[in-house]
Amino acid sequence: MVAPHQHDVFISYSQRDREAAVRLEHALAARGLRIWRDDRLADAPAQDFITQIHDAHATAARVLVLWSRTSVRSTWVLAEAEKARMAEKIVTLALEPLGALLAFIPPPFNILGVIDASAAAIDLDPILRALGAVQAEGLRAGIVTLAEPQVDICKLPTTHADILFGRDAELAELIGAWDSPQTHVFALDAMGGAGKTALVQHFLQVLQTGGWRGAHSVFAWSFYSQGASEDRQVSGDPFFSAAFPALGGPGTEVPRDPREKGVALAKLVQRHRTLLILDGLEPLQYAGGRASSDAGVAGGIKDPGVKALLVQLATRNPGLCVVTTRLALADLRGRAGVATRALDRLATADGVALLRHVGVEPRYRNGTLPARVAEAFEEAVEEVRGHALALRLLGSWLKEFHNGDLRAMVELPSLARLPADTDRDPYRVMHAYEVALLRRIRGQGGKAEATPAGRQLALLFFLGFFDRPAEMALLRVVFPPRAEKLPQEPDDAEAEHRRVVRSLFAGMHAVPLPEWRAALGQLAAAGLVADCGARGWHEDSAIDCHPLVRAYFGLRLKELDLAAFQAGHGRLYDHYRFQGMRGEFRDDLTYGVLALRAAYERDHYPWMRQGLLDGTLPQEARDQLPPSIGHLPPKRLRAAFAVVDGPGYAAARAAFQPEDEAGMSPLFSAILHGCAAGREDAAFTEVYWPRVAHGGT
Repeated sequence: MVAPHQHDVFISYSQRDREAAVRLEHALAARGLRIWRDDRLADAPAQDFITQIHDAHATAARVLVLWSRTSVRSTWVLAEAEKARMAEKIVTLALEPLGALLAFIPPPFNILGVIDASAAAIDLDPILRALGAVQAEGLRAGIVTLAEPQVDICKLPTTHADILFGRDAELAELIGAWDSPQTHVFALDAMGGAGKTALVQHFLQVLQTGGWRGAHSVFAWSFYSQGASEDRQVSGDPFFSAAFPALGGPGTEVPRDPREKGVALAKLVQRHRTLLILDGLEPLQYAGGRASSDAGVAGGIKDPGVKALLVQLATRNPGLCVVTTRLALADLRGRAGVATRALDRLATADGVALLRHVGVEPRYRNGTLPARVAEAFEEAVEEVRGHALALRLLGSWLKEFHNGDLRAMVELPSLARLPADTDRDPYRVMHAYEVALLRRIRGQGGKAEATPAGRQLALLFFLGFFDRPAEMALLRVVFPPRAEKLPQEPDDAEAEHRRVVRSLFAGMHAVPLPEWRAALGQLAAAGLVADCGARGWHEDSAIDCHPLVRAYFGLRLKELDLAAFQAGHGRLYDHYRFQGMRGEFRDDLTYGVLALRAAYERDHYPWMRQGLLDGTLPQEARDQLPPSIGHLPPKRLRAAFAVVDGPGYAAARAAFQPEDEAGMSPLFSAILHGCAAGREDAAFTEVYWPRVAHGGT
């Protein structure tokens, strides 16, 4: 068996381009690379010839495909190119001027980023960069070796765009930015759902087919919660905690000073040719809508570490940092080394192609549409203003509920039924989905929770409780094990809908996992949630979806049934604040006493403890305590103080006030859900003050 990577580069070419292939072979070999070219097999028997080509192709680290008007028609070259693409090691060159040749290169090779090598003198620099060549350690300058990159892109959200429509120019710009040493930061800005993350995912796929096209490291991070507002407190700390060990190695120290975090990480990025992806940056930016705010310029970056990182990389970066955001990056405006691209709506023809791709139309023999049908498709695209996510969901809605009949467009609501953002086209389609599922629930009869449509609708409302992927285990938290007593809402136009929702919340806790899986499969097929992949959904799986799906169903539940919305968030608040705590501290009373001691033990705890137990603590001091203990009589407090003051306190406090990111993450989630539940005071006195701020010490 031939050893892997017996050769560095396999050159695939048409025999008519032999002279160019030989020149390239000699130039690369002079830089220390092991080159294989089939010219040496001219006298070999036919069978040996084929076998040796196959073995050389399989054991080469990269395959360099030379495109020309001749090679694009060669079955040998096309076969070798496809095998290299599937093996993720293809790099392509154009031996003729690229502008004229590109139209002849067949898909999918025409989107892989072709290097123009048509000049009489070979410019090896872009070719070596694409191959991933780096200076060989211990050898003279100019002698190179091929490096395998470190890749971590698991934090990037899954998208449903298996095919990219209408973004060829933007994809080519991204590839060009990666290949260009002059571009250091590339920023994509557009409204939510326009396809920013999908474009980045396809860009990564293109680089991956070429063995990452010369990247030393690839690291992607998504800030998940898309949408920016000045009152949203989002930190870059989790990003830095993950990025430093990924790019600097395990144990790399993270500076404490916020700005120094960005400067130090920039130095790690600048050491090598790194591809850094920052997806959904807008939670860390000041909100748009006006030129400036009291806090900062609209689009400016709130987090000093992330701001310093981007400013440093804009100045010098041997690789590329790609940023996606809904807000233009004010801090990088006009800087050399920064390229920006605003994603516009899809062109009408591309929108029609997307709808046809998801199966909305009847097929015609010659592949074209009659004029009246084509006009109806164009009207459908314009109805949602060419919005990529809206079109994808619209196609799924028409196919699932109307057999792809475009005449059902008359049922699409003109506005989403929300108190805000009513003109968002994806929200209009999501509302149509909601109404269609309600109709199915009624049509399927019986209890809502016993119907497939009911479980799908319950899952969508479940996702609305989160601004991040939601663990399936939390289904048992959001949907209570027993019926709740919620305030009765007045009868209105949506009273029947509210009754269905309350029925779902009352009965979903007992739904077995296989039925949840089936419902998730239906939603994934519709593009409303991300596919889980080959592993399938399990108790420890996370359900991901587009942030606008989460936003719509969260806002919708809040508008439809505020009591159910707050009760669900309240259960999540309790789940996260008790997470990691020992059993004896997982009740409101003992937890509250633990919070009191952890926050005040260095100064006022003995005095406050005595005041609570003898009833002398002033009212204004009681008002600052966790609600669970601030107004209880001494008799009820004594047992809780006995537990907290016992020998288990040291271990309990270590869990109560964690120092690492893994321990802090549930606390931030608890604060988020506590505020959504209308329990802001509790979130402050029970979680933020004693556990995050450590009582202000």
